[in-house]
Amino acid sequence: MICFLLSSRRDRTRRLTNDLYDDLDPSFIPNTNKIVFSSNRTTDSVTTIVKGYKMMPTRYNLFTYDLDSTDNLVHKLTNTVSKDVKPIAVDDDTFYYLTDQRGIMNLFKFTKSTGIYSQITNFNTNIAEYDVNFPEHSLAVVLAKNMSTEIFVVNQFNYDRSVFTPSTRRKEVQQQKAIIERKQHEENSNMSIKELINSRLKAKSDTVTINIPDKKPQPPVDNRSLKNDTIKSDSINTDDYQFDEPVTKPAVISEKTPAVYFTHKSSERGEESKHRRLFLRRMRL
Repeated sequence: MICFLLSSRRDRTRRLTNDLYDDLDPSFIPNTNKIVFSSNRTTDSVTTIVKGYKMMPTRYNLFTYDLDSTDNLVHKLTNTVSKDVKPIAVDDDTFYYLTDQRGIMNLFKFTKSTGIYSQITNFNTNIAEYDVNFPEHSLAVVLAKNMSTEIFVVNQFNYDRSVFTPSTRRKEVQQQKAIIERKQHEENSNMSIKELINSRLKAKSDTVTINIPDKKPQPPVDNRSLKNDTIKSDSINTDDYQFDEPVTKPAVISEKTPAVYFTHKSSERGEESKHRRLFLRRMRL
């Protein structure tokens, strides 16, 4: 994103920056011919050549640019690992801006002469937009509330206050990662080409590579054949079971087969005849 200066009197435009960096939220500094803006540039030149968007940093800082200068150089105000955006200048020394330095977008104040920044608001939701009225001591902010965006006005606001809120865990991790990357970049910039190559070769040699052989695709398994092969000889196949025919045993006469006797009495009185008959019934076992 490039900054342009539009002259309403002459109906002309002037290109201020000419590179791949993002230049956001430019505004004039009162009683000067300078502008203050937010940018993710890493150098003080407005004509820096950057190879590819992958090299673009994600952090934003505040910069000032003198429109009367011809050296195409900018002056860096803040130097943080956070996102500093939407600056409003009171004068050439005091600037208000939004930053997520604590994890939530709040209003901060930066004094150039002392290099000290201070937190002004401590809302628990991000400030999307804001506007200031220094003579009336009022502040207007756009905040999210109840799943909607609303405008809030704070009267009798003290712009010289200083509050503190602890950083969120996510912001602490981001800051630590950015500090480590910055140290590595500074170390690499101070090293010669030979030392840089040796350090990279050493880091590569320290890396252990494990080669995992590629698994060849296995042919599909026939479940039916596998099922038949896995059945043991002494096991019972419940899917194809056949009952054995009953075995008929020959009849055997037991020696201890009991004998049955019937007693018969004649009808004549005084004479009693006994007829014994032995009936032997063979039992088949």
